[in-house]
Amino acid sequence: MNESLCPDSFLLAVNVLSITLSLPMVVVFILLCILLVIHSKTFHPFFTLSFILLIFSYAVCNLCVLLTAIFQLYDENSPVIFYIDKLYLWVYMYIQPCVVIGLIERLCATIFVSSYENSRYWIIYIIGQALGIGVVYYENVLVENGDYNDTAKNVQFGLSICICICLVVLFFVNRHLTYNSRHKSTLTVRYQLAENVKALRTFVPFVVVDNCISILFVLSMFFFEVDFNINLKVCRNLPGYTITFTIFRTILLLTQLFMPLLVVKQHSSIWNQVKSQLARRQPTVRQSIDADQNNKVFKINNVLGMDIAGTNIDYFTQLKVQWLT
Repeated sequence: MNESLCPDSFLLAVNVLSITLSLPMVVVFILLCILLVIHSKTFHPFFTLSFILLIFSYAVCNLCVLLTAIFQLYDENSPVIFYIDKLYLWVYMYIQPCVVIGLIERLCATIFVSSYENSRYWIIYIIGQALGIGVVYYENVLVENGDYNDTAKNVQFGLSICICICLVVLFFVNRHLTYNSRHKSTLTVRYQLAENVKALRTFVPFVVVDNCISILFVLSMFFFEVDFNINLKVCRNLPGYTITFTIFRTILLLTQLFMPLLVVKQHSSIWNQVKSQLARRQPTVRQSIDADQNNKVFKINNVLGMDIAGTNIDYFTQLKVQWLT
């Protein structure tokens, strides 16, 4: 074991970096959870709950990184670090199953678009969460048996592939329903489809970034033996570990900083509130109103940029048809 490969100055720098970046992220992710709870009526409760659990998991993971860095400043062999790492591993491994559950929920919302709005099958949702926790338990058993680098990483790769497949399926199903619902579906179907699209806009960018991070660290573990947390034993035996770990830790922390911003920007209800708050702090500028304002076409575009809500005229035509039938 070579102490010079992993000097105390490096450990101090890593801990300071982790504390500096993790602390604001814990606050930001918790605030985002609060915002999602406040705006919980925006989307279906299954989607909202899945998203809140995902965001909260990120907050807990960052809190674990923060606490680990603080304890390592005083005693790198503190027994508390062991339990923090266990919590971190459980919560981190739950993130991917949580994403899969969220994507499957959105897939069901898209397929059963005509009836999903009022569906509340909590038993099925709870079973799905239980299966996700079962996957986490299985991965942790593999870790305790020393198979983490092989089987457990393959499980993570498998979940990443599953997530990608779900995204592709959602893309094509959404496009198909969009083509077949324009100007002819009932208002209920069009409303639910519009909600699905807005939910996808909020969820998909976050999922894509999260999935990229997961794949990145699976590859880093395979090729560089670098994981989310520093491994002191590897650090003191593997030349170049300090550089690669610093690079990957910085990428992880900086990338996570943009994830809450993506959610706020894509979440229509939260973003409208943010814009209204910003508008109150700026002087009001009176602008001329175009003469054709009353005939302005309002659109709700899906992730393909296609109009699914139709024009105002379409809306009143559809309403008139329903009154007459």
